[in-house]
Amino acid sequence: MALNAHRTFIQVKEKIYLGPNYVRIIFDCADVEKFKHTSIGDNNKIFIPRHDQTTIEIPDFDFNQRKWIVSNPEMMPEIRTYTHRDIDLVNKTLTIEFAMHGTDTVACHWADRAQPGDQIGVTMSTAAKNSIPTGLNHYLIITDGTGLAVTQAILEKLTTDTKVYVIAEVATVEDQIELQTQADLEQIWLFNPNPLQQSLLADELLRHPEFINLPASRFAHITAELQAVRACRNILRKQSDWSKEDCYACSYWQIGKADNERQSKVLDD
Repeated sequence: MALNAHRTFIQVKEKIYLGPNYVRIIFDCADVEKFKHTSIGDNNKIFIPRHDQTTIEIPDFDFNQRKWIVSNPEMMPEIRTYTHRDIDLVNKTLTIEFAMHGTDTVACHWADRAQPGDQIGVTMSTAAKNSIPTGLNHYLIITDGTGLAVTQAILEKLTTDTKVYVIAEVATVEDQIELQTQADLEQIWLFNPNPLQQSLLADELLRHPEFINLPASRFAHITAELQAVRACRNILRKQSDWSKEDCYACSYWQIGKADNERQSKVLDD
């Protein structure tokens, strides 16, 4: 965890189902001013109570041991990586969106049952961070439900002189959300009722050689399941001349792995 980070407790204020498998939770955050420079769409750590816990301690990261620590081991929470969707300095709220691709996972189980007043911990960077290079002509975004928050954040930054292509995979047509951007947007939505078996993203990308061969200047942002991210990145890198610097590829989860066995991983090889 970065040194320029702030740890705090946040409390559920409102829960909104944007679709049957996608939920937005707005949290009260009394010290939200600490995040006034934080970039929307950046990753953060959330600290979730286990089902047998009523109180948790916000862990601190020990850089020497490379692990999270608490003073009382019985109060160690579950730790997950999520992308914040909004920071509201006026209303003192923080918003996180959860893709409900299985309520057997700790985060989905908690989000599904969350009620106003329920509390979790969060650690977030207090510094600005650019999620994409700016000023390019073409952007390609490939994502599933887990990457929709950062996808929305990217789209909101793009300007009218930019062309952006989005391939997004969600479980049902009801999970499709409205994407807002000033850029010239072309979007493709894939509906996959069995995301825990196989992703449709790479096959869809192969159907669009015009995406694979986008002219310069260009950038691809790929966030989804591990094998889907790897396949899509390899298509761009091997079937066209996309460079390493042209692509950001990050897996948010992995089929067949429980959420405590996986962390988000940037593919940079």
